Amino acid sequence: MYGKPPPDLVAYSLGSSLNEAVDTTLSQRNTIMKTLKENLRRAQQIMKAHADKGRKDYKVTVRDLVLLRLQPYRQVSVHRRSSQKLSLRYYSTFEVLDKIGKVAYCLKLPHSAMIHDVFHISMLRPFKSGRTYTLHDLPDTTNDDSPMALTPCGVVGSRSVWRNG
Repeated sequence: MYGKPPPDLVAYSLGSSLNEAVDTTLSQRNTIMKTLKENLRRAQQIMKAHADKGRKDYKVTVRDLVLLRLQPYRQVSVHRRSSQKLSLRYYSTFEVLDKIGKVAYCLKLPHSAMIHDVFHISMLRPFKSGRTYTLHDLPDTTNDDSPMALTPCGVVGSRSVWRNG
């Protein structure tokens, strides 16, 4: 909390102190620490089990076609709609170019797309050719009121502000 590591609590062996009060206090501390660690471990297992209930394991490999899901409230640079929660969820199919890390994938986006081409696995869904989808294509340009439509002409000036030091 204050930028310092917490002190190490060395395990106490019963009977190593000559004072009986110290001996009982430290042995109680050891039992409390064991109970706390067990409770934390059990709570972590319960939370993991609840989180894994709704989680689906998608297998995506390089060269697969995937559907791209963009968050309408955050990625307004792609498309701004009057009713964002009623907009379609997925954009058209894209090819997976590369796997980056454990959960990130690089997609082959059109050159006119003004978004980064690396996405988390939760934003992708495997494309199944037998199904019918209602999909959007990524727009070629952004709307006039989006922040990415503006391009800077040059830097007018700069300044440095030193704080805490």
